[in-house]
Amino acid sequence: MWRPELRESSISTQTKLILATALMLTVPLAVVAETLPELDCMIEPYVIVDVGSPEHGIVKAIEVDRSDTVSKNDILVKLEAGEQTAAVRKARARANMQADIKAREAALGFAERKQQRMRDLYASEAISSHQRDEVETELKMAQMQLRQAKDSRDLARIELERAQGDLARRTIRSPISGIIVERFVAPGEYVNEKPLLRVAQMHPLRIEAIAPATMFGKIAPGMRAKVTAETHDGNGYVAEVAVVDRLIDAASGTFGIRLELPNSDYTIPSGLNCRLQIDQRTRVSAVSTPKTAAVKPATPKAAAAKTAAKKPAPAKAVAAKPARTQKAAASVSENTNSCQTLGPFVDEKQLDALLTALGDDSSEVQRRVDSRVLEKGFFVLTETKNSIDEAKSYGVSLKERGVNDLAVLTRPPHKGRLSLGLFKTRANAQAHQLKMAALRINTEVLPRIIRTRQFWVDLKLSANALERSLWKQLAPQADIADCSTSDYVIAGSRKSN
Repeated sequence: MWRPELRESSISTQTKLILATALMLTVPLAVVAETLPELDCMIEPYVIVDVGSPEHGIVKAIEVDRSDTVSKNDILVKLEAGEQTAAVRKARARANMQADIKAREAALGFAERKQQRMRDLYASEAISSHQRDEVETELKMAQMQLRQAKDSRDLARIELERAQGDLARRTIRSPISGIIVERFVAPGEYVNEKPLLRVAQMHPLRIEAIAPATMFGKIAPGMRAKVTAETHDGNGYVAEVAVVDRLIDAASGTFGIRLELPNSDYTIPSGLNCRLQIDQRTRVSAVSTPKTAAVKPATPKAAAAKTAAKKPAPAKAVAAKPARTQKAAASVSENTNSCQTLGPFVDEKQLDALLTALGDDSSEVQRRVDSRVLEKGFFVLTETKNSIDEAKSYGVSLKERGVNDLAVLTRPPHKGRLSLGLFKTRANAQAHQLKMAALRINTEVLPRIIRTRQFWVDLKLSANALERSLWKQLAPQADIADCSTSDYVIAGSRKSN
């Protein structure tokens, strides 16, 4: 006897199996959220520098003490520099002397006037050609003597720069921002090759951890981790994975990871043991393809349709849509409540404003961030001067030598240097560097570094939001795509109020 209730139950079970099979076949990329086991770790300074001296001499003064906070380029140690100071004064006096040049200019003016008179006399046949040649030779000699006087002034200015460099090297400055860990010398000691001070960079802090080989491939740069330091205040901190070793130690079956922990106010000490737990959000992918060449789900769809043909009722439930590339909202609206990626956003404020405006029309899954360091051109920079005033004075001397395209840089990381040009390619910058070298100007070619961050969000949009394209009204620069086509590191989930 036919039992309707049993047939209904059988159909429901088959529908579930078909639906699960179709989803597994048609979705090549899936976001898996998993919390990995806790790991032991150690909080360390980001970098430790033993500061040395480029010059030998007697320590005159130490401007810092242990545990003092210093910024980059702050003065740490001064060496005795009486001889170098006198050399700078002597070189400056020579570079500023104008008497010889003015005397040569006066002699040249007299020679030019004398030549003009002799030309008139020669035209009237009052003097011989020999006398005329003597006057013209005197004029050329006066011109060469003036050129020689100017060259001597230029050499004196170069000698001044060298003397100022020698004096500047007697003042030891901090190469990084951080904290003084230890002093190795005292005033009056003779320094040779041994370090003077030890400086530790405390922002950001570096966290080193060892993970078992079973976790290899589950941790990637950009993931966030909760860090709890022992014997401290017990509060948890959020760090970001920066480095994941690509080699596994065969002897121990482990690999290393490094995280960075912000510490701008220096409230977190280094040297502490800690425990960390990484919040993993990784994508399991068998095939890596561009967004515009996503894996076509035609074969899974055909298989699902073939299976569903035997059961008309569940056939509607298993109809699967292929993964989409970035298209207009009209095509997106066919998959209501599926996971969509919106971005890029220039900052999180713009992203939060969009989510607030969407309200109940969206539910957030996760956020992601793309952090990049770009090279936008190349600087041609002079050597660093001791102060902004000294850099400006140097700029005046360069203008007198014919270098007019320059600017004094007043902010880190190139504070106290002069920019002699910004070029699109390194080849153009190096060509300009050669021109400066011909003028005996020491320069350095450095890339112009720009750090950028862009944000994405994965969320589920209602049919109303998709049809009205609300995100286009609030963030015109943002595009929409299926979550499976996104390829950016995770920045962390949105906190609920």
